[in-house]
Amino acid sequence: FGPYPSIPANECNWYVDVTFVAADGCGNIRRHIARFQLTDNISPTFTGTTPVDTLYCPVVVPIIVPADWSDNCDAAVSLTQNGVVSDSLCGGQYTLTVTWTATDDCGNTANLVHVFAVRDTTSPTVTLVPADVTLSCNSVVLPAPPVLGTGLQAADACGSISGYTYSDVSGQNPDPGVCGHYNYTITRVFVVSDDCGNTATAAQLIAVEDNTPPVFSGFTDTTAVCESEPMMPPPNALDECSGPTAAPMLKSQVIINGPCDDTYTLRLLWEAQDVCGNRDSFVQD
Repeated sequence: FGPYPSIPANECNWYVDVTFVAADGCGNIRRHIARFQLTDNISPTFTGTTPVDTLYCPVVVPIIVPADWSDNCDAAVSLTQNGVVSDSLCGGQYTLTVTWTATDDCGNTANLVHVFAVRDTTSPTVTLVPADVTLSCNSVVLPAPPVLGTGLQAADACGSISGYTYSDVSGQNPDPGVCGHYNYTITRVFVVSDDCGNTATAAQLIAVEDNTPPVFSGFTDTTAVCESEPMMPPPNALDECSGPTAAPMLKSQVIINGPCDDTYTLRLLWEAQDVCGNRDSFVQD
């Protein structure tokens, strides 16, 4: 018998026709042709298991080619993949099911399913907060909260910004007898959330200041006869933030001579100070 043809590799349509010849002793001959065809109907196989893997947004790169496959005939099968998103809880949190399909050169296929749990643990980024402001201690009216998207802006790498909350934390000293009751800072803390519940914080500083001196009230001048010593009641001082100050201090007393011996001007210089050290002076003649 023979010779036999060699079988080509990776050839699904190959066949060979073999002619059988039979002859008897009288020279009678009969021929029969038999066709032998190569058939591959066995699918490739994947080995091993694919556990549920976790990926974290925004770096979702599940392109990992499975290496553990084999085929009885084809040494280089074709691999393709298809991804399906399901169970979306929010913009960056969902289930990604990747199906790998191995196809040999005879069209036999096998599938391998790989499930990825995609999670969003990335905080949003606050890109704009309202500018810091300064208020006078006699008119502390806090600014209105900003509108999200205009006065307060934020971005998220995975999903969308869902909203924000804010709180005002005051550093005011509760004792009205100290300057910290009138000079202090209010910190407005913004907490911005994305649609997966991740948060980011930012702050606006609101400074409250007392830099205005107290205001005097009282007699500014009077006239007395020479036989009696001039009597001038001391002035009072009122601060617009802390109210009445301590009694004004007499800083100086000056006699200015007049045109004759019995005439003169007595000039009194008073000074008042509020609890924050702002000063003002007042002259009485």
